[in-house]
Amino acid sequence: MRLESKTYLRDVEHAAQLAGEFLTGKTFDDYASTPMLRAAVERQCEIPGEALAQLAGTDVATAAQIREYRRIIAFRNILIHGYAEVDHRIVCEVATVKVPALARQNGCQRPASRYFVNFAEGFGNPYSATQRGGRSWDTATRSSG
Repeated sequence: MRLESKTYLRDVEHAAQLAGEFLTGKTFDDYASTPMLRAAVERQCEIPGEALAQLAGTDVATAAQIREYRRIIAFRNILIHGYAEVDHRIVCEVATVKVPALARQNGCQRPASRYFVNFAEGFGNPYSATQRGGRSWDTATRSSG
């Protein structure tokens, strides 16, 4: 694997760990009511998408090994370009479920999921695919009506 590719994958891992640290001990109410926390977590959710977009441009074979890498990039684009319509609960789901899973898939030695446990439990796990209509990385915007 190229050094540049390893750097992008390290960026994904680091963002996952930071988001987890930011959320440790927080509830959804804490997240929803604290603009600085939301901004910090959203930023750490944007980084994997940007890193994977760069990786796909330089090493498509490595990028293709990351499950849902195109959807992760799409989620980043939603956060950046659709910021006014972002659903905070979906961002929380991504931060507490998808980002740690991505870090584990990436071979993270210290799975970021340990940082997310308290935060995810604070929601009472309202994020099953059934409850959220099967939404995922690419559907983080609020539904209309």
